[in-house]
Amino acid sequence: EMHSNTIHMICRHELREQQFDTHQDWMMDSLAAERSKAGGGYGIPECQRHFATLDSFTERRNLIKKERQPGTISASVLRGKGGLRYAIEGERVHWHKDDIHDVTEDEKSGQLSISMASGDNIMVDQLILATGFGKGPPASSLISNIAQRNGLELCPCGYPAPDESLRWHRRIFLAGALAELELGPSARNIAGARLASERIVAVASKSGQVVGSSKHALMGAAV
Repeated sequence: EMHSNTIHMICRHELREQQFDTHQDWMMDSLAAERSKAGGGYGIPECQRHFATLDSFTERRNLIKKERQPGTISASVLRGKGGLRYAIEGERVHWHKDDIHDVTEDEKSGQLSISMASGDNIMVDQLILATGFGKGPPASSLISNIAQRNGLELCPCGYPAPDESLRWHRRIFLAGALAELELGPSARNIAGARLASERIVAVASKSGQVVGSSKHALMGAAV
């Protein structure tokens, strides 16, 4: 057993350095594309154009899995001043490439005992859960209920199947993770929010609708 007053970091894989979870080409919105073309560039990147041509949501899901690199750390966080790498080298943070098997509370001390897949055990005073998400859609029970009640399409992966404007129902637009089968692998981050807003505002402006009013709901999940 290991007992320590320091910080323990448990990760299933090696520390992976990358500025974003996806390549920046997936993040270019229409305004950035216009600036690109004005400067002699190609405008909308090839990866986005190719994604839009895929008729199969299964193909789109497979491409998203291929292009997204979850669990990455930016260079500034990993190697910047006071970065994580130096904290690990200085043993201010104890890093474990492992997986948590079980967590129990010691009734006498109130400490938490973390049992890991490797067989190691760590006693800690506090457990903070880091980022990480399941493979299913956010709010899956709500999504399933809405789909069943309104006869809306769900993809084999359980995610909604919106149209190009991100409309899933005549009164429901999607954003965030729920719209990634239309927006691509950057849908879950801030860049994806910009891409979603472009499409939703465009269709709302043409039809004179007010998205977010009592008659039209915007469903999103930034995860």
